[in-house]
Amino acid sequence: MLNSIFALNTTFPKTILFYHLLIFITILWFNTSSNARTTIIDGSRLALVQDTSTRALMNINNISMWVDDDGMMEKNSLRQSAGVTFPRGTSTLVHNGGLLWAGLVRDGRTPELRVGGQAIVSGTIPGRITSSHLPENRFANAVRVFRIRRDWKTGDLKQDAAETFGISVYDVTEHDILELRRRYATDWYNWPWQKGAPYYERNGIPGYQPDTSAFSDSTDDEPGLLQADQVVWLVCNDLNQTTTRNLAGSQPIGIEQQITCWAYKSDGELGNVIFQQHKIM
Repeated sequence: MLNSIFALNTTFPKTILFYHLLIFITILWFNTSSNARTTIIDGSRLALVQDTSTRALMNINNISMWVDDDGMMEKNSLRQSAGVTFPRGTSTLVHNGGLLWAGLVRDGRTPELRVGGQAIVSGTIPGRITSSHLPENRFANAVRVFRIRRDWKTGDLKQDAAETFGISVYDVTEHDILELRRRYATDWYNWPWQKGAPYYERNGIPGYQPDTSAFSDSTDDEPGLLQADQVVWLVCNDLNQTTTRNLAGSQPIGIEQQITCWAYKSDGELGNVIFQQHKIM
């Protein structure tokens, strides 16, 4: 999968929206269905259970896709392997992805071409850029990948738990499902709307006040957008000099990147699509 490159005029603040669709049409099913069905388990369940705060899985429809808190997309960074599976539960077909940006930086010195983003490795670190122009503490509990699904409280999460924790669906226990529901609840109630995560404002009170029952209705705030069944959100930045140099040998530009991924549980073509929005500031 190709990364996208676009030029930036570095008079800040400025916001650029970039949309990316990860789409697999039905024909691809016939191209991949002849492959041997692969299993998800490989003995690393404990590591996955302990480490999923730094990554999240889009897996509400026919595609599964890993997302990392440093902006790396479509890569299983825990195993350093391909991170997109289609049809879900069978074969991988995208190894990694992300967004690249480049531009001439004019900061009082000779204009310098700088490159940032993600390609094979990430040139960004978790967290936003604070009002003091410093990176947010990347190790804070609120700096992570947030993931919600609308039916987390009552839906069948067995397959979701198997994929999230890296185990066979036959080995999923009630404890695994309860743990997954707990994680969804944590992100639902602590949705980072102050940082830019999308939500439905319904009760007329400024800010985000979700219904504690966690059921969707027309009067209470709810995380998400466009009636999507699953949403993943994260924010990262390019202020770490070591990280940007590892990507392309460049100095930081001073960019905050907000990533929103969403998908629909559908039997139609929407079931073969993951949407991505990249907000560059």
